Amino acid sequence: MEKNVLCLFFLCLFVSTGTAGPGTAGLDFLKIGVGAQPLSLGNAYASVDGGITSLFWNPAGTAKLLYPKGFFSYSHYLETIRFTSVAVAYPVDMLGVFSGSIYYLNMDDITGYDANDVQISDRISASDFMLTGGYGYDFKEMYDLDLSAGVGLKYLQENLYNSTFKILAVDAGLIYRVSGFNIGFVIQNFGSRSKFVEQDINLPLNYKFGISTKVSNLVILSDYNFYNDNTGYGNVGLEYSFYDIIAVRFGYITNSKFGENLRLGTGFSSKDFDLDFAYIPSSNLGVTYNSSLVWKFFAEEPSRGASSYVLEKRIESANGLYGKGLELMDRGRYLDAIEKFCDALQLYPEHKGALEKLEESYKQINK
Repeated sequence: MEKNVLCLFFLCLFVSTGTAGPGTAGLDFLKIGVGAQPLSLGNAYASVDGGITSLFWNPAGTAKLLYPKGFFSYSHYLETIRFTSVAVAYPVDMLGVFSGSIYYLNMDDITGYDANDVQISDRISASDFMLTGGYGYDFKEMYDLDLSAGVGLKYLQENLYNSTFKILAVDAGLIYRVSGFNIGFVIQNFGSRSKFVEQDINLPLNYKFGISTKVSNLVILSDYNFYNDNTGYGNVGLEYSFYDIIAVRFGYITNSKFGENLRLGTGFSSKDFDLDFAYIPSSNLGVTYNSSLVWKFFAEEPSRGASSYVLEKRIESANGLYGKGLELMDRGRYLDAIEKFCDALQLYPEHKGALEKLEESYKQINK
């Protein structure tokens, strides 16, 4: 009985049933978050560039992807709740970055009881499903403006017992870079009011501001959230990288339902994939674990058909990445240098310097 009551408690909070009052926000699963790296950084991810999970946090962050990426994440969230997500992102020459994701949350079936402790069903099931299509565009290459924009269109479906709720929502965001800082802004879960189990339900609309910077091997991040069903609250995150291979992370959320304010995590990065873990202890309901895997797919064929102006801009950007790679080589950070050289070759495959230094960096690692 105690387990059933606890599961129903989760059900009300995360699957947003008709227990919500008129005009309140539902679909609270949208607040859980996606990806071990962002989760371990306290969800402070609105200003982060180049991450495939940015499709969930701020779609403008996908605009800096230079090569295709794939993503898989699994989390065991509080007792019997599990959620899984997969995503892909693909940059198209001169057009921007297109991405898509599938998110699924479910829990074990439970025995249902009413307010008088009378059994009403042997099996009550609940699940949430989200399908997202995203687009990101970076204005640097064509317009020499250090600004990215992105949008995500989401199809949301919630199932509880014998009821189903469907609705569309939109995310839209910007990231601006100035003086070594990234400044992000995103509107999440914009959509209309609807009804579920005879109750008026609003989506959990959020206005999120974020800022981040990197000092040597340390990344410092901070976000602030304004939800339509709650007061504002902040998130902070720190990530320290050792030779751009191993990362340790710390995050903190100032407002949390179940006492899981503190977040910890680690990550391993290589040329072909990233593997991340998040550990989220709760003072009330145990520990949540999340693991994520990101695949990096490097293009083998050079882009064709670019105008002379675009080609000039690509060469300019490739030279900048090449210069950063040389600096990293001088500091002995060969793995990070390899990534910069690969980024340069993605922009301009005939960059001889990047090809030579890429080979040299691999030799240094294999010594």
